[in-house]
Amino acid sequence: MDQHRFVKERLAFYEEQGLIPGNPDDGDWDECHYPEPEGVGSRTIPMLHNDHQQQGLYQSEEYGYPCFFNGDAKRFLDNNWCSNWFELYDLYDKWSGYYTTAMNNHENTKRARVANASAMNSHPNTVEVRRKNAEKSRARDSKKVKCSTGFIHPSASEASRVTGINRGHICECCRGERRTAGGYTWSYLG
Repeated sequence: MDQHRFVKERLAFYEEQGLIPGNPDDGDWDECHYPEPEGVGSRTIPMLHNDHQQQGLYQSEEYGYPCFFNGDAKRFLDNNWCSNWFELYDLYDKWSGYYTTAMNNHENTKRARVANASAMNSHPNTVEVRRKNAEKSRARDSKKVKCSTGFIHPSASEASRVTGINRGHICECCRGERRTAGGYTWSYLG
């Protein structure tokens, strides 16, 4: 089906049922861009919300790009059954990923990601946070840790490497935030 046939059928249905387009007593109405999508044409017609979702999917196929809001169309498909549901879902599948794919592959998007990553990595706050975190990590790793077996490791990292026990769990034990790590108790020395 194409959007023109669909719209013609729905408008005939409204008339047949005595529905007055735009009357809130007759349902949830949307201003639907028809026959051209928004940005191409400026004409609109009132259509019931669910019919608008279907028309947008058909219009997408006609114009070769999405003419619907992803969330609205997805909610419609998830909550309503209609005789053309499979056809509509195929159209939704086809066009819902269009902008995401196009945007992710666009050269400006790629350049922006590189620029943003570079800006974030060199931002004074980011650099300072990394420096402080490295100092904390070095301070934690400069303390010797003792296992309940009596073995003393030069650092929590070394204890983790040797025993295979998560370093964070060993440190939590040493700080008293956890009773055991790997079945052993741990403590800082010095």
